[in-house]
Amino acid sequence: MKKLCLFMLVAFAISSCSEKEQSPEPIVNSAKLTSKDVLLENGVLRFASPEHFSNVAKELSNKKGMENWYSKPEFVSLLKRQKSISREEHEKIADTGEFGELSDVLTFKEVEGDKLLTEIVEIPELSAVLNSKSYVIVGDSAYHISSDHSTSIYIGKNLDKLSSFLKNPNLPEVRTNKIKKVSLDNARIQLGTFRNTDGNRRIEAEHSEVQIAPGLATYRLIRIDYYKKNWVGWSHTEAAYLSFTVTATSNMWGGIFLLENGKEVM
Repeated sequence: MKKLCLFMLVAFAISSCSEKEQSPEPIVNSAKLTSKDVLLENGVLRFASPEHFSNVAKELSNKKGMENWYSKPEFVSLLKRQKSISREEHEKIADTGEFGELSDVLTFKEVEGDKLLTEIVEIPELSAVLNSKSYVIVGDSAYHISSDHSTSIYIGKNLDKLSSFLKNPNLPEVRTNKIKKVSLDNARIQLGTFRNTDGNRRIEAEHSEVQIAPGLATYRLIRIDYYKKNWVGWSHTEAAYLSFTVTATSNMWGGIFLLENGKEVM
């Protein structure tokens, strides 16, 4: 396994639209909606409400093969596309610096002057609900996730507007939000950012908070990555064995708590 990635979903809420005619209709019993209630529109999953999205995220955290959780063939998840990228493709990008058709899936992140090749969307529960081009619909708004920002647009039931957004996520009327990522030094979690380089191999471990957009989603994330040195940057590679231990207070945050002490055999 190339990496270990655990997360805690802290909050997911959609900001209300300023115009009354854009306000979504009340959702009845939205807290009870599950993965069976997810709709598909133009190849994009639609969740009825923020609560619905949170319910499905909790379901997915307990599933194996998350990339195939939604059975209709018209939907291909971003996670499935990520998993289809071969080690050779990763190494070629890290050797040449050229992304080609994978420029909307992979990116280089700068760490202490080094370029580390990674996914644009690093949280598997999130990439499992995004389509292969990083789109999702929650309530009456559609969202697109890029390397450093997200865009959203009110669509209501207007599928023509959705089609336009799918062709161009940077339409003039979209709302743009910078994706924020900050390191967390919280004494209640005994894990800080850790880096170790030994020749052409490198371990990266971090504890951070990722906010996709104000009012959209905030994740507290723990991840461990193992890298191989290439000409331009570092690419993920296989590790024979990695382990970690985390100490946390189980009720420190609201939302879905998915962190556990443990050891992962690669």
